[in-house]
Amino acid sequence: MTNGDIPAGWYPDPSGGGGERWWDGQRWTEHVRAASTAQPAQPAQPAQPQIPAGWYPDPSGGAGQRWWDGQRWTEHVHPAEPETATAQPDVAGGQAAPGGASAPAETA
Repeated sequence: MTNGDIPAGWYPDPSGGGGERWWDGQRWTEHVRAASTAQPAQPAQPAQPQIPAGWYPDPSGGAGQRWWDGQRWTEHVHPAEPETATAQPDVAGGQAAPGGASAPAETA
């Protein structure tokens, strides 16, 4: 390979300066720069699926839900919904009382 076969570009400085010197394709020029610290391009990592912000079961094992902000878990915790009792009809009076308790029967 002759000097004419080397393409123009930045190469390690042959004078031993520790930097780089510009080769114009024919000869070394007076243009120098610090050694390149550029790293070769890394292949892109596959994108992680985005989970939308919202309330999700608490990953710490709590009984409630924890808020996911779309990137991380927050300190916001929502307690578990208490089981609500459905109103049960009162056999004697035929009325339902709140919470399933029997309504007192009216006496005439």
